[in-house]
Amino acid sequence: AFHRSTVRAVRFFNQTSHSGMYLASVGGGAHGVFVWDVVQGVQVCALAGHSDSIFGLDAAEEPGGQLLFTSSSDGSARCWDLRVPGGETARLIASSGSHQSAVHSVATHPQNTGAGLLATGQEDGAVKLWDLRARRVIREYHHHTQDVR
Repeated sequence: AFHRSTVRAVRFFNQTSHSGMYLASVGGGAHGVFVWDVVQGVQVCALAGHSDSIFGLDAAEEPGGQLLFTSSSDGSARCWDLRVPGGETARLIASSGSHQSAVHSVATHPQNTGAGLLATGQEDGAVKLWDLRARRVIREYHHHTQDVR
């Protein structure tokens, strides 16, 4: 599998359960996340779960492995647990019910161990701060007049 249109985000990360450096990429047409082993030059897995273009990508270290976070124009943000073989279990963080518009960006707190905080930026200009353990919005910011990328 590969991207069939624009690659919108890339992210390097280390996988503690395997030695080596990895690269994740997301984009438009494929609606998927592709994970590559940089040293070996091979695709490790392709993750499917979004129904529209993926715009945002971030990563967070967890005990024993890595989590990837994606945001999409399908109105959702997802968490991909790469500790599971193939990362195939995508945890839905936010769905269309939570986001009234496309979710263009996603970022984890860089010093937050356990990936407990996540920020998402929406097409409608809103920024939402999420408690990932409770899977709920704890703050909303509405100061932008255009989409947040």
